[in-house]
Amino acid sequence: MSEKSRRILGAAFGAGMGLLYALVAQLINPLFLPGVPLYPSPSGRLMAVLFSTLLGGVLGLVAAWPEDAVPGVILSAITGIVLTTLYSVYGPGQANAPLAPTFVVFVFTFLPRALLFVPLAILVRWLLSKWSNELQSTNYSVRKMLLSLVAVLAIAGLAGLLSLYPQGGRAALRSMDAIIQAGLAASRTGKLPSELQSVDGFLQEAQGAYTLQLSDNADFLNVPVPTPSYSENQYTVLALFDSGFRFGCVFFSSGSQAACSAY
Repeated sequence: MSEKSRRILGAAFGAGMGLLYALVAQLINPLFLPGVPLYPSPSGRLMAVLFSTLLGGVLGLVAAWPEDAVPGVILSAITGIVLTTLYSVYGPGQANAPLAPTFVVFVFTFLPRALLFVPLAILVRWLLSKWSNELQSTNYSVRKMLLSLVAVLAIAGLAGLLSLYPQGGRAALRSMDAIIQAGLAASRTGKLPSELQSVDGFLQEAQGAYTLQLSDNADFLNVPVPTPSYSENQYTVLALFDSGFRFGCVFFSSGSQAACSAY
């Protein structure tokens, strides 16, 4: 396989993996939570898929650029870590941050991101090796080449399943949606669900469409949250209305009543 062909195929393989990963990651939660208005990514689902496809193409190109596999894998992983760090700090929906916080994000997320990008680069190099060896054979098999490609793309798609919210989180999102629907149907404070009795301004300000976001941070909600037991999980769900009104609830896996407040 020529140098040019190796690099073109590397970019194509990486773009395909990025596309499959993003499609699954962006669609898996809406598929499991039909009818629940989930908060989209700041750039929107389409832009997130396009960014992931472009990023995969760039990383695949970098992985395939050197003739030797090991330098390509290392360079590709570092490139991915740097680009995603910059995107998470300066991308859509993010406020411009000085250099110091960017460096902190880079350091503290280096290993988790490496665990994502190193396997991607390894898969690209493995697929290039399989195709190169197959094409060098006088009786090369298109079927074997396609099967190896499908296997790699399937792995990328399966990685997107990691974006699925946990079962308890999905239950919390459904409960939050039901609470809001009951609250919007109420005509006065006494008719509100018990969870919304403590949410100031819900009847007056909760207007228009809303979206729900699962969060792992309940500290900014002004609600008493007990320390969970070893077997109990807490899930925080944030609601944002078109009117600008927002509130959040903390749900407990034990089934006890959610604690809610505006924020």
